[in-house]
Formats: sequence, structure tokens, C-alpha cells
Amino acid sequence: DLAELIDELKTVNPDLRVSVKVPVVPNIGTIGLGIAKAGADIITLSGFEGGTGAARQHALRHVGLPSDIGTRAVHRALMEAGIRNRVEIWADGGYRHAHDIVKLHCMGANRVAFGTLAMVSLGCTICRGCQLDTCHVGIATQIETTEQATKHGLKKFTPQRVDSAAESCARFFASMGEEVKRVVAELGYERAQDLVGRYDLLEQIACAERLDLAELITPLEEFLDLEPVDLPVAEEELVEARAEAGLVRARPLRMAPKQASAELAGLAGKVFSGKVIRQAFPRPTDAHDRVLGTQLAGEISRARIYEGAPGGEPTEVLAELSFNGGSVAGQGFGAFNAWGLVVRVEGGAQDGVGKAMLGGTVSILKGTNGDGQRVNGSVGKSFAYGAQRGRLFVQGSADSRFCIRLSGADVVLGGEPAEPLDDVRGCIVDRANAKGFAFEYMTAGRAVVLGDIGPWACAGMTGGRVYVRVNPDWNLDGEAIERRLGEGAKVELSELDAEGTLDIEDLLDHYVVELRATGQQEEAERIVALAATSPDNFLMIVPQKVQTDPNISTE
Repeated sequence: DLAELIDELKTVNPDLRVSVKVPVVPNIGTIGLGIAKAGADIITLSGFEGGTGAARQHALRHVGLPSDIGTRAVHRALMEAGIRNRVEIWADGGYRHAHDIVKLHCMGANRVAFGTLAMVSLGCTICRGCQLDTCHVGIATQIETTEQATKHGLKKFTPQRVDSAAESCARFFASMGEEVKRVVAELGYERAQDLVGRYDLLEQIACAERLDLAELITPLEEFLDLEPVDLPVAEEELVEARAEAGLVRARPLRMAPKQASAELAGLAGKVFSGKVIRQAFPRPTDAHDRVLGTQLAGEISRARIYEGAPGGEPTEVLAELSFNGGSVAGQGFGAFNAWGLVVRVEGGAQDGVGKAMLGGTVSILKGTNGDGQRVNGSVGKSFAYGAQRGRLFVQGSADSRFCIRLSGADVVLGGEPAEPLDDVRGCIVDRANAKGFAFEYMTAGRAVVLGDIGPWACAGMTGGRVYVRVNPDWNLDGEAIERRLGEGAKVELSELDAEGTLDIEDLLDHYVVELRATGQQEEAERIVALAATSPDNFLMIVPQKVQTDPNISTE
């Protein structure tokens, strides 16, 4: 999963450096090695001594290990694997002095980060109440004046002076930087980076009778054989050998792996030519082609932001990509999609479709099989995860966590039950059109579900609207939908209001456009008729007006 996310991020922005932050826990060396192999550029190790004021007290007292131990473990694991030069190690966790920085360099850290110390330089008093909006020095709060503080119930409040606080922070770290330079020079080196992994410069000078730190400060050369080891067979040779042995099956009817990705890479320069780019891929793509459309979305966004490309309207279509022939797009199809970009698959798609999209249209429609029938049109897990804007359409069904953390986009799930529902049989999730936890933690947006919403729906939902279909012929009524809502979900199921009727008409109208674009006229007419009678066929799910107590953890 981590490798997939990193690949998606680097696809949308090839110049990106990805940092993965993890707490120092047992087996952190193995964890760090996995992060490096997943493609991260930086591993940030967070020790147990740091942490924000919003952390719970038992976590502050009992969770985690020192960064010193974690830094040593990750540095050693990367050295053993021969990939230490691929990734930087950053460390944090309650460090305060220049000597702390130099020691961590010697332990294997390339950089040292500060959180609490930076806050203190701004005036933080470490009162451990950052989450309460009662910060009396004006840092972790929206309160700006003493009048606002009085109304808020604060007995003491000092307004934050941003300019002077920023100067104070800059002076503090400039002074610390000079001290680090002095210590490095005293050791006989010109650069702090020259100290990375120099355990021979460390010595235990206290508490030796109670605590033996030899494992931490002994040079790795005394433990490891650090000579590089070549693999017996290169990857290319292994692939050729497998092909010669008949272990690789030819796929003459499909596109070559990553061919679609390569063809899409050449479209970026044509996007703002004044003409709509329409690129169709008649032969099916498969799971080898991941994150399709994302590179083009990144190029569009960068051109608009940094190169002065024309802005246009958010609804304007700049490029339209169609993957036909029963394609099943790989992971991350349409991730980070941008306005002006329409991506459409006739077949299906795997996990992470439309992740964090910011505009445009993503459509997963049914493809034609060998008998000329429309089949599939389904998607994998975490569809529209964190999608903020744009439109997403699925003609089939969806795996678990459909629209998790939906944050403003419009969605239509068109899959319908294959047979009347019979909840008495149990295992509701097996026959649902959304396989559990749909709309979990939804904060904004609109969605229409034409079939079974599935169990544990709308848990943690705090915003937006979900319109669910009712159909007596399927045994799908209000009671059945109530049974499918997550236990403890703070939502209400009710009849449509005027806004709901307009929402359904709008969403289904755009869905009809996508159906007609792929020649599904009969299905489009059926949806038009359904939209015309929406008050009789839909209920709406909306969150209750409940504000979470800030003292309650939502992790």
C-alpha cells in the first residue's frame, strides 16, 4: 500500500521527494527497510520524548522508544541491505541542544527535526492543551484578541505577534546552527554530513554501571560484512529465462505492459493547444498500467499554476481519455485527477480510483464481452478516497470503503442487486453493491446509490449528503437501509427535501451523459425515467448537527 501511494505521488509530480514519518517502535529497522524499498526518499523517525500537546497522557508516558535507538536500527538495516545511499534518515523527539544534533548525526541521521522546541521559541508554555482552543499565548487557537479570549472564557491571554515571534524563532535556530558548526569544527570536520554513521566518535561517559550502551555506539563494521553482494541473476536475465522456459504467457490481444502510460506521457504538451484532446485505447489495458491519467493531471495543474496556462472554467474539457475493450485499469486510476480531464474505462478498475481528485470526471462503465453483452463496470477498494471536487461514476459495484473520507466530489454508484434482498440469510456484505464501510468519515459532497449501500455505512460521517434508492421489489426499504448504517453513526435517514430532488436530478443527468457517450442509450433512458420520479424512489442520509467534544480522541 505504501509503495502504491508513493508511486502515485511521484507520478503526479516526478520532482517530488516523499518523506514517510513513523514512530520509533520495536523492529523499526525492518519497518525502515520496507519504507526505503517502497520508494520513499526520506524516513523520519519520531522518538517518544517529543509529541504535540494534543497527545493523550498515556501515550506521552508509555508509547514509543528513543530516536537514538531507532536511528541506529534503521541505519544498520539499510547498511545491511546495501541501500543506505538511496534514502535520508531524519530524526526528531525532544532534542534541544547542538550536541544532540551532532550525536544523532553520528548515530546515522542525516537531519534532525524540531517541533516542540520551535513552538517554545514562539512563546509556547507547554500546557498540553493544544486541542482545546484555549491556548493562552495565541499559538494553537483561532483567538486573536483579548476581547475574544474573554468571551471564550480564558482568564489569561497574550495575543501572538507574528512578526516578532517569527524573528525570535529565526534567531534561535540561527544560533543553534552556529553552535552545531562549532562542535563539528572541534571534531575536525567541515560538514555535519561527514559525521553520519561515525559511531567511533561516540563514547559513554556516565552511568556505565547501570546502563551499557555498547550496542548503540559500537561501529557497525564490527557487526556486519558491508561488502556489496551481487545477485546471482540480474532481473533482466531472469525475465528472459522465464520467457524462454514458457513461464510467461503471451498476450497478443492486449496492450503491452505500460504502453498506455507511455502513450499518455506524450499528450501533456498538447493539452492547452485550444483543441480538446480525445485519445482512445481500443485494446484492453490491464493491471500493469497503474495510475493512468495521473501524470497528465499533474502536467495540467503545473502548467496552469506555474506556466501561466489559460485557466478556463472548471467544467471545460481539455482532454478525454477512453480505455475500451474490456480494460481493467490498475491501481490508482484517475488519482489526483484535475479539472479539464475526463478519464473513462469500459470494463473495470482496481483499488484507489479517483483518490484525492481535485476536478474533472472519472467514469468506470461496463465493457462489452465476446457475446456483445455489457458486463463488469466495478471498482476495487477505497474508491474516491478523499476526493474534493469533480464527478465520479461507477456503473457496477464497489469493494469496501467506497467514498471513504469523501470531501466534496459528486459520485454515482450505479450497481443494482442481482436478486431481492434477504437479510435473514446474513452476510449482507456478500450481496451488497458497496462491500462495507461506504461513506466512512465523509465530510462533504453528494452521492447517489442506485443499489444496496452495504453494511456499516456512513460511520463517522460529518458532512455532505448520500441519496439511497428504495425499491419494494428488492426488499430495499427504509428499515433495510437503517440496518445498513454503521453502529453509532450520527446520521439521519429521511425523505427528500427540495435540495435533495435537485441534487439527484443533477447527478443522474451527468451520469446519463456518460452512458450515452459509450452508446448505452437504453440504460440512459431508464435512468432518465428514474430521475424524474426521484421523490418516490430515494431517501437521503444526512449527518446530525453534533459537534465532537474536543477532549475525545478521534484517532
